[in-house]
Amino acid sequence: MTKLKVKTASTQAGKAVAVQLGTECRRALVKNFSTGDIWVGVTPDSTKTDGMIRIPSEAAQLLVSFCAGQYGDLIDTVYVMADAAEENCVEVQALEW
Repeated sequence: MTKLKVKTASTQAGKAVAVQLGTECRRALVKNFSTGDIWVGVTPDSTKTDGMIRIPSEAAQLLVSFCAGQYGDLIDTVYVMADAAEENCVEVQALEW
């Protein structure tokens, strides 16, 4: 049995933080333990209004790489943006690697 592929990250105010998963996966579970909303994307050029999803405080979201009825590109890095800096407030778990 292998270890879970889980990364914990801190946020920086107004900046995207790259969370490298250490593996490529088809799905990733992102948990937001911060006091505010976070925005999450899978490309470095994503913004809050283009290419990112919003995850409210104390919530989680499943990211799925999906394209035209089939799985799309594999996910190896997740980009997290927030309005405030907080320590160890985001958890990203690689699924289906």
